[in-house]
Amino acid sequence: LMIAVALVAIMTYVSAQTCTDVLNCNTCSNPGALCKNCPTSTILSNDRTKCLACPDGCTECTANDQDVTTCTKCASTYYLKAGACNACGTGCIECHEDSTTAVVCDKCQATGYTQDMNSATQPCVACPSNCKTCSLQTDGSTRCSACFDYKGLGQRGYYLKKSDFTCKSCPSNCEKCTDDGNGVGICNSCYANYVIFVDTADSTKSGTKCL
Repeated sequence: LMIAVALVAIMTYVSAQTCTDVLNCNTCSNPGALCKNCPTSTILSNDRTKCLACPDGCTECTANDQDVTTCTKCASTYYLKAGACNACGTGCIECHEDSTTAVVCDKCQATGYTQDMNSATQPCVACPSNCKTCSLQTDGSTRCSACFDYKGLGQRGYYLKKSDFTCKSCPSNCEKCTDDGNGVGICNSCYANYVIFVDTADSTKSGTKCL
């Protein structure tokens, strides 16, 4: 009886342990080193001895009797066509192919891009340098509405210069700042162990650096 109990315990341990002798396999099943569960973007081979990689950009796929894989679901930034994943295009995270086989973007990245809704394919247009959000103008140019700041990250941020809608660097050691109305960046948040400079003699200089 003790031997039987011990054998069951050993089999339970082996069946639950991570497979190290089966390519890409998460868990094995008894008897033998046969794969039971494969990770995302892979599919179990017919003989269960390995996990086959899905095609590039694919998160779910099937395998035929020759272990040739065909994609059934693509990752973000790709669209599915004839069992393969194709890139949506720069800045686009969701797209589809229309009746003319043109790739139409359905959704752009939330930061760093805006979308040209007047174009048939609705492409994503990059915002200006260091710009977080922007809008497309009638002449095709982009206008920034918010710049990247790095509050709490210990990285020098940017502020929107109101006069020309460009992103300018915050003062040294400053994570987040704003335009004082004259194009000068006034710091709102310094790096850790730094404090915002206060000039009691000239208030216009307060916040222009971190000490």
